Amino acid sequence: MASEFFITFEDAPGYIKQKNKLIENAKKLPTFRKIVGVHQLQFKDSSKEGWEYDVRLFFEPTNIVIEVSESSQKVYADMKIYIENIRKILKLRIIDEDGGDVNFFSQ
Repeated sequence: MASEFFITFEDAPGYIKQKNKLIENAKKLPTFRKIVGVHQLQFKDSSKEGWEYDVRLFFEPTNIVIEVSESSQKVYADMKIYIENIRKILKLRIIDEDGGDVNFFSQ
């Protein structure tokens, strides 16, 4: 069963302005596999079998949804780096499905 986390932004207009850049930066991660539609990116540890993807990012109008389908240290490491890079330009909060703060994507 997949777990979902939400990256929310204090500055929603800033996120909207940076959204295309954030998508392009995510596509540069080593575990990036493909983009589906305009706003769904899939990531996969190529050394593992199973699901077509381990993690998907959905770039919603006001937030980013992280859907984790399969645990992978490589994808997890990429997500940590990616989120830390976003933190350099936008103030964000990561919450779980219940609205609680999530810290394991932080360094």
